[in-house]
Amino acid sequence: MLFAAAQSTPHNFSRIQKSVRIANFICYAGFLLLPAHYPRPLPETAGIFEGAYRWLYSNDRPGNTFPSIHAAASLCAGFGMPGIFWKVWACAVAVSILTVKQHFIADLAGGAIVAALSLFLVQKHETQP
Repeated sequence: MLFAAAQSTPHNFSRIQKSVRIANFICYAGFLLLPAHYPRPLPETAGIFEGAYRWLYSNDRPGNTFPSIHAAASLCAGFGMPGIFWKVWACAVAVSILTVKQHFIADLAGGAIVAALSLFLVQKHETQP
C-alpha cells in the first residue's frame, strides 16, 4: 500500500485511508458479532512452511474470518486507485486469502461487500454539500 501511496494524490490517498478505516471497523464488528472459525490444517502438514504457519496462527486468531479484513482493505486500496493495475492487484490479494487456508468463500464475498460499502460511503460523504 505504501507504493500505491507514492503514486496517489493526497486527496485520493485520504479517501483510500477513510475507506480502509470504515472497512476495518465493519470487519471488527463482524468478528465480534459473527465469530466464525476456519478449520485450519495442522502446521506439521505444511512442509517447509511449517514455521511460517505456526507464526501466522499465533498472530491471527481463527475466529477473525467473516468478513475478510484482508480482502476488504486490499479492495478499498485497489479500487480507490486509478488504473487497471491496482484493481487486478487488489483482486489477486483478495483471492489469495483462500489459498492460505484462513477463509471461506463467504468471507471473501463479505469483504468485497464491505469494501464496496466503504468506498460508497466515502464517495457519498464527499459529494454532499
